[in-house]
Amino acid sequence: MDTTSFSVSGEYAPKEEGDPVPIAITYGYSRDHREDLKQWMLALATTHDGDVPIFLRPLDGNSSDKEHLSAAVKDVMTQLREQLSTEQEQQIVIFDSGAYSEANVKSYNEAKIRWISRVPETSTAAKTALEEEYKQWHPLSDESGDYVVRMMDLPQGKERWIIVRPHARLLAAKKQMEKKVQKTQEKWEKKLWHLAVRSFSCEKDAESAWKQVMKGKPSWLVATFTLRSEARYERRGKPKKDAQPEKTVWFLVPTLSIDEPEVEKQIRKAACFIIATNILDEHQLSHEQVITKYQRAGWRRTRISFSQRSPLFRFLHVCQEAGAGGGFEFHHGAGSVSLSLS
Repeated sequence: MDTTSFSVSGEYAPKEEGDPVPIAITYGYSRDHREDLKQWMLALATTHDGDVPIFLRPLDGNSSDKEHLSAAVKDVMTQLREQLSTEQEQQIVIFDSGAYSEANVKSYNEAKIRWISRVPETSTAAKTALEEEYKQWHPLSDESGDYVVRMMDLPQGKERWIIVRPHARLLAAKKQMEKKVQKTQEKWEKKLWHLAVRSFSCEKDAESAWKQVMKGKPSWLVATFTLRSEARYERRGKPKKDAQPEKTVWFLVPTLSIDEPEVEKQIRKAACFIIATNILDEHQLSHEQVITKYQRAGWRRTRISFSQRSPLFRFLHVCQEAGAGGGFEFHHGAGSVSLSLS
């Protein structure tokens, strides 16, 4: 299942009060970067194998993916359960991280819907899981990478998390990190040079300035300093032998280095992603089967244009009004869901 958006060129003025309005054609997040155009959206479900459409629902142009996808998924599963026999009821909903949230997952669990999802790396639990150093990784059967499994007890229920580390992602993360390290190191060297030429009236002021500058420093960059004092005299030039300094100023002498083990840790972390499922028993669905089902969903942002000859266009034409330009555009959304009938 996926949410799609259709940009339209017409005026689409609001209906008079009392007139039924199926959906609101209005401004919303534009996936084709056309914030100047109004749009409407559509939730469309297809089978995992063959992409056969089985469900669709028109949505307002400013609909929320997480909210409407959750409702649509439950409606689809309810219809399938009514139409399929108990022996055939092996549906698995597969969705991307855009549709993963505590509220959505909890509602799926309560509805007894089996699901597989990528976990957003921004969540606290995901950050903790990716930060941990795992000693035993299991190689994938196709030798494309390795994985490790964690059983999670979360507010929405128990989940099986599979942390995947593909070799291709590891190589890409290493190249990206090497560029980042070089660029960041040059930036901080310049920043510390400016700090080193400043004078401070006391040691405390120098240390306070150091702490302020250190905000935002990456964990893999090691910065240290020593303090150097310098006497200042009232007159310029070489002071007399018995002359007393007017004051003493302090300078920071910084050093910068790279923490290579921390860099390697960040590379490994960047190469990993987490796939979760509420199917806890690996005998029902093995770890590699979970990975394969998610990967075969093929999360790609593609753009498809429909001509007026397309059968789908004739359906979409219902929403076209006088004054609207032709040529709808179909865009896959970020919060995608795929239905697997396995």
